[in-house]
Amino acid sequence: MNLNLLLLLLIFFLFGGECTPYAPASSSSSSSSSLIKKACTVGRGSVDLNLCVRTLESYREILPAKSLPDLAKRILTVGLSNSTATRSYIERAMTKNPPKPLMHVLKECKAAYDTLMPTYRIAISEITEDKDYETATYDLLIMASDYVGQCEKAVASNKVGDPVILSGNKAVELFGLSTYQIACDLQKQQGG
Repeated sequence: MNLNLLLLLLIFFLFGGECTPYAPASSSSSSSSSLIKKACTVGRGSVDLNLCVRTLESYREILPAKSLPDLAKRILTVGLSNSTATRSYIERAMTKNPPKPLMHVLKECKAAYDTLMPTYRIAISEITEDKDYETATYDLLIMASDYVGQCEKAVASNKVGDPVILSGNKAVELFGLSTYQIACDLQKQQGG
């Protein structure tokens, strides 16, 4: 088990998996824009509020959201699509016989995306069907930190500046942490 995962688990259990407080719970009649702002008010990670809001509002698939669970499902669906495109890009780059250091990065990133992509579907089910928000917060936090972190670490240590991979990694963090915040809010509404 890597050190990052151990630290994350320690923090998770020390704080009882509690979500960061940020604002009172919203009613399901809130506008899409206020729901998006709520999702982007992330108390963990390095998500910039304005960038997050602009990014989420730029997807027409996200804008019709009428409730937090609906918004979460829409964000995760877009996130899965983006991650699928990033992984496909990585796979195509691997077929072009890149130099050995770049091939190492591509393999690490492909493995990271292979690991994190199922989390999108799992989290959709946890939030919209099972209403297991505590497990969803854990899964989303791991996805947005450790899973994508595997790729980020390989990119940084090999000084790879590929804009598609870099933006794909940032998108995973943004989609994962904004949905994490939604799951936190839903957990509070549920009384957990």
